[in-house]
Amino acid sequence: FIDGFEDQIIGHSVGDEFNVISTFPDDYSPNPDLAGKEAVFAVTLNSIAQTVTPEYTDEFVAANTDYSTIEEYEQSIRDSLTESYSDSDNSTNKTNVMEKAVANAVINEYPTKEIEEFVDEQIESAREQASQYGYDLSTYLSAYSFTSEDMYREYIGNVFREYIEEKIVVCAIAKAENITVSDDEIKEYKQKIMDSYGITDEDAFAEIYTDEEVIYYTLADKVAEFLVENAVPTVATGTDAE
Repeated sequence: FIDGFEDQIIGHSVGDEFNVISTFPDDYSPNPDLAGKEAVFAVTLNSIAQTVTPEYTDEFVAANTDYSTIEEYEQSIRDSLTESYSDSDNSTNKTNVMEKAVANAVINEYPTKEIEEFVDEQIESAREQASQYGYDLSTYLSAYSFTSEDMYREYIGNVFREYIEEKIVVCAIAKAENITVSDDEIKEYKQKIMDSYGITDEDAFAEIYTDEEVIYYTLADKVAEFLVENAVPTVATGTDAE
């Protein structure tokens, strides 16, 4: 609103009809023809809204939540946050201990052919996507900060190599420690993935994940749990603790 408009509404009641007289600013850029001119606005006050913060009481909690008292409600929030942070901490611990295990592993041989085939598939997929948008591969890749096909190949190769390294370590630990997964565990982990990504249709899930991938992810999670349970934690000190 232009200056002085809202001030002239104060004191009126719902249903009032009145005029508001205001002058447009000299530098009124939305419509220069109105700059500096006086205007009369015919106003009808249709409603007045006011924000009221209710008192935080047992009665309010009972009326607006599934709990009867403030104490019950706040305890449910504590429990929910504790579970959420516990899950987050556990996930972080799994990631950290797995990264440490992979970093400490000595891998003597890589499935070079599998890595090359994966990279070729990703290049071909990128080429098809570029074609759909009417671009050549170089132009398409440049949009993602890749200056050449070779640079993209190297990036994809490194990403897949890291995945392969983890897979080799996971399978080696599983074999050494006799860690296996049951059909029920695989089914449970599959449901966990579906819930996480909001997938409700089995066919839609099958388009994204193969049975082999689900089995591996289930095994990898179980191996990570084993590592967390058997790892020796270190206590951070000084700046590390901060």
